[in-house]
Amino acid sequence: SFDFVLYRLNLNNEIKHEIEKVTTFFIANNYTKKPKSLEMLKFIKE
Repeated sequence: SFDFVLYRLNLNNEIKHEIEKVTTFFIANNYTKKPKSLEMLKFIKE
């Protein structure tokens, strides 16, 4: 059903957001200066 598809999409977006937060956290911990690639990822995403 359509509701199920919508639910899955929302879940996927939540998961993507969580993964992004974790990834950003690890990158921030590994680099004292935020790398340009991180900014590029944000730019590409928008």
